[in-house]
Formats: sequence, structure tokens, C-alpha cells
Amino acid sequence: MRFRREIHQAMLRLRMRKSAELLSAETRQGWASKAKRIQNDNGSIAAVRFLFDQIGTELLLDHDESYYAEALEYHLGLLEAYCDRPEAMAAHIQRSHTMPGPDDDRLYSDHAASSAVTRRHQLHAIANGIPSILMACMPRSASATLTHSLANMLDAPVFHTAIGRFPNYFIAPSWLDMFLEGGAVTQDHFMPNDFNAGVLKNREQRDIFVTIRDPRAAARSWVHWLARWGNTGSLSVEEQIERECKENFIPWLQSWLDRSHDKSFPHRIHLIKFADITGDLKETVHRIARIAQGGVPATGSSLDRAQFEEVKIHFKEGDDNAWRSEVSEATAKRLWEACSPEIRELLQLSP
Repeated sequence: MRFRREIHQAMLRLRMRKSAELLSAETRQGWASKAKRIQNDNGSIAAVRFLFDQIGTELLLDHDESYYAEALEYHLGLLEAYCDRPEAMAAHIQRSHTMPGPDDDRLYSDHAASSAVTRRHQLHAIANGIPSILMACMPRSASATLTHSLANMLDAPVFHTAIGRFPNYFIAPSWLDMFLEGGAVTQDHFMPNDFNAGVLKNREQRDIFVTIRDPRAAARSWVHWLARWGNTGSLSVEEQIERECKENFIPWLQSWLDRSHDKSFPHRIHLIKFADITGDLKETVHRIARIAQGGVPATGSSLDRAQFEEVKIHFKEGDDNAWRSEVSEATAKRLWEACSPEIRELLQLSP
């Protein structure tokens, strides 16, 4: 695979110059005053979003056609994944010559710059004998805390190799192949649908670590997480929790349980419970490292005894029962009935 030798770190700029010429001073001052009011009322994030919407952006013309050809392939790859067309996504991403990076949904320029940094980190970890650790994470299952703490212990980067929207994330095969070289940890939310299972079946047998949580609690946390960006729609919080749980979280979890019983699936699936992560993070990290290491010491040491700093990311109270105060008894009953007996038993759920 070919990679761009020079990483350009900018693709867009504000249209400030054109705006300054076309708009009156009164209009510009009005934007500034409104931005300050928004900052006071709703915070700086909302204020910056407003200001960018008013000013707008434009493409830099400092790059050649080949740069924008690869940028186009990358952004088309993202678009195809969002449209649930994984085969087309895979082809675009391969032609973009991009590498897996640490974040989702970034501009091509930002993705190229950050992935170059994580690639250097990965090569350093490979030289130290660190394995690649493939993780499929239920959102809001303390997965960010787990994966970043694990990566901290290994001195390895965290990668995203899948693109899309939960629960329909699709693995980019070219990104997965680079990850599988070793020296990295994934934090992806993919499920083992037919496309992803096919991609994985074509790779060597390995361990896959799947973080799981009571889908009712995870769905409730997810709804509140999305609300930070104003993604609430017209449904009530209770209706959103029920919809997310029944349409997304339960099917995602059940797909992994079903795949774990599929004898044609060559990989070993290890279920990592939310309660284990929040109850004893260090033991959980060491358990994963012990399995991933496979008896082969990294740089002459045993990973399952290594010391590391716990990294808390996107983690608040971790209350598995908070959802109960936000739904009616009727909704709670429907959510209980939507959980299969296997899910109930595995997570020791109560109605």
C-alpha cells in the first residue's frame, strides 16, 4: 500500500476575508455580540459553532489534484459507510491511501495528520513486541476507559478501523490489515454483521474482546450522550431510551452472542462486562493482556503484571440503574421482554 510522504495539516480555512469585504461592519459586530450571548447562555462550543456557521469555510488551493483525489476517496468512503454500503466504502478507503487513526469522522487533512502520528507510535510498539488487540465495544460500556488504559500500559496507540453510525459500523479492510500488523488497540463499535464477519473470516484466527453492558443502561447513557449535540428529535427521553435499546443495543449485543455460537466463525470471542471494567479495571486490563500476549513476552516482560495509569474517558457515575427513574413501568416491562433469556442470564439482569 502506498502512503503520502508529505502530510498537509490544513484543508479548509474560514471565509473571513471574503466575508469582510461583502458584509457591513454592523453585521459583523452583530455576529460577535450574538456569539458572546450564546457563550454566556450555552457555552463556548455553541458559540463557536454559531460563528463558524455565519462565517463559513472554503477549500485551500495550496494542494494539487492528487491530494484532493485522495481526499475525495476518503470522504466518499465515509459517505458510503453512512449509507450502509460497506463494499463501496472499502474500495474508496483503499484508494484514499489513508491509514487507521485515533478518531472518527475527521476531515481528510486532520485524519491524515493524526494517523501519521499514531502510525509512528504503532511501529514503536511493534518493535517492542506488543500485539494488536481487537476490541468491539458496545457504546457507553466504559470502553474508552478500558481501551485507553490498556493502550497506556502497552505504550501503544488506540485505532478506529470501522466507519459508520451505531449499530451499523463497517470495518475498512485496508485499515484492519495495518492494525493487525501489531502494536495497537482498537476502540470500534462494529457488530459481526455479514460484511464484518466476512472481513474477519479472511484474516488469521485471533481473539476478539467485546465489551458489553445492560442494554437498557447503555441505551439511556447513549441518549444523554447524543443530547450534548442536540440530537434529541421530537421523542421524549423515555421514548428515545426504548427505541435505542430495542432497535440498536439489544440487536448489537445479541449479534455477538449468536456469533459466539457460530462454529464457522474462526475467532475466539471474549465478553468483557461493564461491571468488571468499573469494578476492577486493573484486573480486567491485565486479563485482556494475558490472553492477547499468548504466552509470548513483550520486550522480555509479562504484560499481565505491568503497572499502568488508569485513564478515565467519557466516564461519569456508571450507574446501571439510572434508566429506571426515566422510564415508566410499562416501558421497563417492554424492555425486559425485549432482552433474550441469554442476555438476561449473562448479565444477571432483573426486570
